[in-house]
Amino acid sequence: MSVQRLYLNKDWSVGSLTTSQQAGTKYTANIPTCVHSILLENGVISDPFYGENEKLIQWISDLTWSFSRRIPLTLYQTCPSLRYLLIFECIDTVADISLGGQELGRVENMFHRHEFDITSFSSSSHDMELKVTFPPIMEYIKKREKTHPYREWNDPVGGASRVRKAQYSFGWDWGPRFPTCGIMGDVYILCIPNCRIIDWRISQRFDSLEQVSLNVNAEVELVSQMAVHARLDVFYAGMLIASCLLENSDTCFYKGKLSIKDAKLWWPNGYGAQHLYQVSLSLLSQNQQITFDCSTKTIGLRQILLDTSKTEDGYKFQFYVNGRSIFCKGASCIPFHSFLDQVTTEDYRQILSSAKIIGMNMIRVWGGGIYEKDAFYNLCDEYGLLVWQDFMFACALYPGDAGFLQSVEQEAKYQVTRLRSHPCLALWCGNNELEQKPEDILQNETTKSNYLRLFYDLLPQIVSSYDGQTPYLPSSPHHPEGFEKLYSANLLGGDSHFWDVWHKKAPVEDYLKHRTRFCSEFGMQSLCSVETCRLFASESELNMFNSIFESHQKNKAGNEIMLHYIFQLFPFPSSYKSLSYLSQLNQALCMKCGVEHFRRQMPFTMGSLYWQLNDCWPVTSWSSIEFGGRWKALHYFAKRCFSPLLISVVSLGEEAIHFAEPLGYHRGRFDIYITYDGQLQVVPVCVSWKLYHVQHNVCLVEGTQEHEIQRDTSVCVQSLDFSKQVAEYSVSNLILHVRATQQLENGNVVLSENTVWFTAPRFYHLKPGSHCIEHSLTKIASKKWRITLRSNTFQPFVCLKDDNLEWQDNFFDLFPNEERQLYVRCKGNERVPEISIISLGDAILH
Repeated sequence: MSVQRLYLNKDWSVGSLTTSQQAGTKYTANIPTCVHSILLENGVISDPFYGENEKLIQWISDLTWSFSRRIPLTLYQTCPSLRYLLIFECIDTVADISLGGQELGRVENMFHRHEFDITSFSSSSHDMELKVTFPPIMEYIKKREKTHPYREWNDPVGGASRVRKAQYSFGWDWGPRFPTCGIMGDVYILCIPNCRIIDWRISQRFDSLEQVSLNVNAEVELVSQMAVHARLDVFYAGMLIASCLLENSDTCFYKGKLSIKDAKLWWPNGYGAQHLYQVSLSLLSQNQQITFDCSTKTIGLRQILLDTSKTEDGYKFQFYVNGRSIFCKGASCIPFHSFLDQVTTEDYRQILSSAKIIGMNMIRVWGGGIYEKDAFYNLCDEYGLLVWQDFMFACALYPGDAGFLQSVEQEAKYQVTRLRSHPCLALWCGNNELEQKPEDILQNETTKSNYLRLFYDLLPQIVSSYDGQTPYLPSSPHHPEGFEKLYSANLLGGDSHFWDVWHKKAPVEDYLKHRTRFCSEFGMQSLCSVETCRLFASESELNMFNSIFESHQKNKAGNEIMLHYIFQLFPFPSSYKSLSYLSQLNQALCMKCGVEHFRRQMPFTMGSLYWQLNDCWPVTSWSSIEFGGRWKALHYFAKRCFSPLLISVVSLGEEAIHFAEPLGYHRGRFDIYITYDGQLQVVPVCVSWKLYHVQHNVCLVEGTQEHEIQRDTSVCVQSLDFSKQVAEYSVSNLILHVRATQQLENGNVVLSENTVWFTAPRFYHLKPGSHCIEHSLTKIASKKWRITLRSNTFQPFVCLKDDNLEWQDNFFDLFPNEERQLYVRCKGNERVPEISIISLGDAILH
């Protein structure tokens, strides 16, 4: 007989053991789930996200909760075995486990699987109760206060770093405080009649880019005396392409090697295809007719390297995949929901496909959340999204006692073993931002030794021993000469988090002064759309300064900072809807400035990951995708900024605003850059530009130039001087439009385009797009439509809405008498699109 799993996910009884109004009440639940989800489903609490309900349900984490279910005697009889293991894939977090009234043990870490040997219970003559008891998490935390009194930077109450639980659940500057408890992964009995695979590892060695050797090492547990053979099978596109029997190097260890010729490589998104192979390890009987156990991994053939070598002007920070340097384009992601049991594979697909569509090639899994589910990494493999994987430590000092380190060791071994085979895995990073506060690390010998022991000894040793092929970084940001020198030393090494724009209210143009090897965090907040706001507020409550909106703004002074930046660019809005629109434009333009600058710095700078991709609840935040999947303006802008070929413009003047003369110094000179990191060695490009007078709606002057752009370069292709036009027409009447096009068989294709404002948009006099933009609809196939737009006036940031349509482009500019076509698809039932249109002129108070 083969190994079997008897799942115990259904028919759990959940209740509180604490004296309260909940005492004695039992709820039926299926796993995975958490207490908050159960109470919501049973009508005990209202939607935690709505209004100010977050404050009203903090009592939940003050109670003791019990999950229990019956294990019938007949369950064991369905699978006679020599060994039985009770396995919990994820318990959140501190819990006592008992079976049949006997204690199995206590768990205190949600980041690794928990196994209990229950073989002795298989001879029981009666049904047994499996019980999981969760004590109040804050009681557990307070008991450890004396041994670990150090502050956290984001937990509003304190103590989150003392428990191996998702740190964000205690509250963050974009997330609510819901420190729930529950069983968040499968629960099952593993029945082992003969043997099982404990662990197996595939190491790749490239003989050349066309031939790859796979070395396999497997550890097996034997529970019977039967002879066991181990076979490795490799499949591509469903076809068996290679197979071999492994050698039994020791009683419980097997090893083998096979070669894949004509290897089809895995590449990051935008650099090539994502070829995937399935590799299966089978434990077989002596005649190979019976399969005792089998495990399958999906792998991609690829080499990855992080080059941090010293140069004349610092240290590199540059990823190579299959020998090619990669400019990393992407964002950090946080957990996809405040209640992890609510996250589905479709949720992952929605967000990660949105990342792929806009040209991202890297996702940073941030260290204050969770190691994501298998489905997340499978999709990253499929979409070509490299994963920068933080270990789950963020913005706090952590304990260094033996018990804590032992727990972290189990966690790290489990996660490294689980994730190491994924081709998407690009980096293991010890923590998020601990080295940004070296004074905290160095406050005494204990804090320093604890830090070094965890992030410079334990974690890198585990990565080296259990992975061996993926780079490790102690922290982000990190300076290669040590955390003591992160800010005192030259920044031309390691990665950087640049938050002067936002936290220090520095001008957005300060991005242009930031010279870094790899910018792994930078961001700007924006408000939710009206549609997403309806998840927590009514129409009459759409006011960013009322108590409901304040409870959905977790960053201290966040609203004030956001408005500071918005009103640098835009005039006063006409409504909350308009303010939301302006806030999203401000965010998009800010990130555009940063991303374009970092890409122009290529190859000195080789990465741009903005903060952040997604939200865990409806909130004012730095995300480019709202909770629920709606794209903000930033996400559409990022698609243009991450295009393989990017045309961008640098303004060579600065603007001073004086009391007597509002625009004291004007911009009039510009450099046009082309940045290219696509797949062709050389790409022919036509660069064209037009200078518009936006009040007269005419082109004043224009020009074109032909260029051949080498791969992996960023070059200034043209300099323009419009000082004469500035003097004659005023900056508030001028707009520059630049395009990079390529001639193909079916005509000119726009590869990239950009709009340059000569001053802040608030100084321009713009007409409402709702009055000036004409549009027509043409059905081109089932559920597919072409939208044609035209205006006789300049219309910036045109936003089209119809929630039944999938938009691939939005928040774009319409130039006078130029036609623009968009292709859209219906999400649900087919109907004629009902499109609403606004532009910047509609959003401002006239």
